[in-house]
Formats: sequence, structure tokens, C-alpha cells
Amino acid sequence: MSQANKHGFPLRRMTTTTADVMMASWIAIGAAILLHSGFRAETTIVPSANPWFEWTAIALGAALLAWLLASRSRLDRRCSEDYLYQLLATGAMVGMFTMLLASVPWALDFIRDAVGLRDLRGNDMLAIGLLGWGVGYFTFRIRGLK
Repeated sequence: MSQANKHGFPLRRMTTTTADVMMASWIAIGAAILLHSGFRAETTIVPSANPWFEWTAIALGAALLAWLLASRSRLDRRCSEDYLYQLLATGAMVGMFTMLLASVPWALDFIRDAVGLRDLRGNDMLAIGLLGWGVGYFTFRIRGLK
């Protein structure tokens, strides 16, 4: 069940049971983050002293992180069976689209003000992404990929 990588370390295959436990814990963590952030007081955002530097650092950091994740994603494929990899990848796409669509009411100020929603925080987006990924994973796990 294990194989060695080029450095001699054993690679264990991820099973669907392991993925189920991981995704269930991510759903629980996402729910806990949303619950916790719902009771926190509003925070004020301080304007940046050097917005161009911060924007450049964030953009370059995100691009570097995306490149590292994309170039190292072969490790996931080697450590899991093809069906499990497709479940995780499809669930991740659902999580990403969930974050995008959930942020629409906050992006449109007139909807947010009419409904009375508080400002969306970074922790909220993380929690929405985790919940979307976990729910998407389990939906495809139960329903199937086709």
C-alpha cells in the first residue's frame, strides 16, 4: 500500500475513509469559524500606508503559492486513487464557486444594506470555502461523479 518517493520516504495512499474524516473535520472547522466570527464585534479597516507595495506583495505571493500548488499537485494524484482524486478536485471546485457566489451580496452594497448583513471578513470566506468543499465532496461521494 506504500511506495517510496525519490527521497526514499514512504508515500501512503489516501483512502476514501481518510478523506471522509478529513472533509467532515473541515466542515466542522468551517462551521466553528462562522459561528465564532458571527459573535465578534465589527473591526475597522485601517488604510494601507503603502498600497502599491501591499498589492504587489499579495499578487506575487498568491501567484507563487498557486504555482507551487499546481506544480506539486502530482503528489496528491500519486497518493490517492483516481476516483478519490476526482472527488477531492470536484469538491474543491464547488468550494471555490461557493465562495464566489456567497460574496455577491456583500459586493453589491444595496443588497447588503437592504438585508442588514454585516461586512464579510476573511475568516468568513475561509469558512465558506471549507464548508463548500466539504459539502461538495460528500455530495459527489453519495451521488457519484457522473
